[in-house]
Amino acid sequence: YQMPDKFKDVRIILLAKKDAICPPEQTRPISLIDSFLKIHERLYLNRFMTILENKGLIPESQSGFLPGRRL
Repeated sequence: YQMPDKFKDVRIILLAKKDAICPPEQTRPISLIDSFLKIHERLYLNRFMTILENKGLIPESQSGFLPGRRL
């Protein structure tokens, strides 16, 4: 599967940290990801996690931020 290049375009806006008018180094970049990319990322993550769990590649001691496991 190859994703069209148009779906990989991401828009970035710069938010000022303090003043309304400031140099670029005093801004915070925020990326606006296309909704198709968000769906694609979620599908990939679900399939990848299923493969890792089925093959037993995630150790039982790994607990942080995984659903169904304690922190």
